[in-house]
Amino acid sequence: MVVLEQGINKIRDYIYDKLNEGQLGTDGTAVTTGDTSLGDPIAATLKTLTVTKKDKSLKIEFQTSAGDGSGSNAREFVITDVDDLALTRGVFPQEELIATSVFSATTQLLLLQDI
Repeated sequence: MVVLEQGINKIRDYIYDKLNEGQLGTDGTAVTTGDTSLGDPIAATLKTLTVTKKDKSLKIEFQTSAGDGSGSNAREFVITDVDDLALTRGVFPQEELIATSVFSATTQLLLLQDI
């Protein structure tokens, strides 16, 4: 069986409609598939995602404003859906948020047709 392009794009559209927000946190512990949220969220960094549809993929962009979370050390990032369910969580080397800093992250979700 082969999933047709229109089927892949239908799945993409479903995910597109569910993506909602991104947020930074300070917990740098390793990610596991059982994670359900950020370990330690930074409240001021909760932002609506910018999501762009592409053929069989989604481009997901997150950006804070200058000063958001100032004084915190960001080490993790999460993407949530419209029901506030964490869909992805990633950790990265510590990044200090200061009054003039803007943090941005871009990721692409690729939906594969053939395996």
